[in-house]
This record gives sequence, structure tokens and C-alpha cells, in this order.
Amino acid sequence: MLTTLSLRGGVSRSPTKSNKKSATLQSLNSPTATKKTRNAKTATGKFSLANQSNMNTKTAVNDAMEKYNKILPLTRKFMTLALVSCVLSLVGGEAGQELMAFDMSKIVKGQFWRIIFGSTFLGGPSIKLIMDFYYIYQHGSLLESSIGSSTYLLFLFTQVCLLGLLATTVFPTPFFGQSMIAAMLHVVSRVEPHKPTKWIVFNIPSWMLPFAFMVGDVLQAQSPGAAVPHIMGILTGHMWVFLKTVNVKMGGEDFLVVPEIVRDKFALDELLESGVANKKKNEKMTMSKIREMRRRKRNQ
Repeated sequence: MLTTLSLRGGVSRSPTKSNKKSATLQSLNSPTATKKTRNAKTATGKFSLANQSNMNTKTAVNDAMEKYNKILPLTRKFMTLALVSCVLSLVGGEAGQELMAFDMSKIVKGQFWRIIFGSTFLGGPSIKLIMDFYYIYQHGSLLESSIGSSTYLLFLFTQVCLLGLLATTVFPTPFFGQSMIAAMLHVVSRVEPHKPTKWIVFNIPSWMLPFAFMVGDVLQAQSPGAAVPHIMGILTGHMWVFLKTVNVKMGGEDFLVVPEIVRDKFALDELLESGVANKKKNEKMTMSKIREMRRRKRNQ
């Protein structure tokens, strides 16, 4: 081994190159930085601020998705379609709204998406849009849970047909998403009409809720024309209440009956969801058990 003599006469080893490299801020932040370096803990045993912010972001997204998935299925789909139509109107502008507008002459030619977006478009981003989503989440979920998903699907289908007829003849309008919400509020308010409910900061009887919703939109728009979508929704919602409740109590026939194939489909979905919940509790739910539960429900 090579040695060198120091000026004092001692012997020392020749300097060798160190294989260790010191990390710089530029190297830590570079795209080539290793995962181990980025996830390294500090001297106190805690993760770095950058890593903590990433973990907090992932946790917030996971919590939001978990709450979103807990919304009842048809209410969740309605809210999703309303959000998609809002984004399409932002991206496409007037051309995008023209492509989504409810137009019977174009629907009969095969443009069936106009039925979906014409009944779910609620406008562009605004405080009012947030309130509309709140009404759908709060009262749409309440209605779906009280009458069941299969009957709620029939309710939505009936409202689209009735409102589409009104939007084509009596009240010409390309979108009636507000009317769908007004119909939901009216049907929910007729279940317990005198029950106190909260609207903004006021406690009002339940039957006044759709009218309060209408007054709020009229005041915000500063135009009486803003009441038209609400009047449409109240009329079609009351038609549902009359045919489904009042007419049946008077001895009439219930014309609004869910087809058996649709009822069985939603019943199977509910069984599958209960199977997932039971699986989380370490209870085994096989397809044979689900079929057996389905047969018992049919025989009831």
C-alpha cells in the first residue's frame, strides 16, 4: 500500500476517494430521486412536510370517495350526470348546451342523450348549483330510501316523460333539471306535510319547502320567469302523489307499478351490497346464499 511521509516525519496513508455522496436540495427534488429518499423520515422520526402533504391529500380524496360511494345509487347517478353536464357546458359553451338540449325532433332521430342531459343540466358553476346539489343529496336520498330504488327509478322515468311533454308543448324549455328537483321536493313534502323542516336558517312546514325553493330562485334571478321550472316540477310531482297515493286510498288502481324484472334487479343489488357489508364483518356471503335470499323474497 502506498504511503506518504509527512513533514514531521510521520507516516500516513494516501488519501482515498470516498464512495459516499452528499445529497443536495436539487437532487432530492429531481424526478430521478429514489422513493426511499423521498419517503425518508426526519431526525425526529416524522415524515417530511412534502410527504405529509401527500398523505393528507390522499386521505382527503379517499374520504371524499368513501362518502360519495355511500350515497344511494340513483341519487348518486343523478348527481354525477348533473356534474358531467355542467362540465360539458363549460368546455363546449353554447355549442355544448345546444348538443345537450331537450329537443323532441332530434330525439326521435336517435339523439337519446338529450333526454338524459336535458333532465339533469342545472347550469354553470355558482352558489345556486351548490344549493341544487344539496337539495338532490338531502331530499333525493330521503325519497329514494323511503320508496326504494326501484320505485324511485319509476318516479324519475315518470317525471322525465311528464316534464318532457310540458317542455315541448306548454312551457317550451331546453332543460328541466330544476323541475326534477322541484318534483322531488314536492313528493317528499307530501309524506309528512306539517313536519317542521329547515330551509336555509328558517324552520318551515314541510309542505312549504318546494314553494320556498321557488321563491329563493325568483329573488336570486330577480325575474318571475324563474318560477316556471318550479311550477312544472310541482305539477308533475303532484301528479305522481295523486296517482300513487291519493287515487289508491280512494280505491283506485295503482297504475305506477315497477316491472318485476326491474324490482328483482334492484333487490339483487341490495343483496350484493349486504354481502359486501357482511364480508367486512368476516361473514361469508356466497352467490348460493344470495340466490336463496332472493327466492325467499320472491315467495313473500
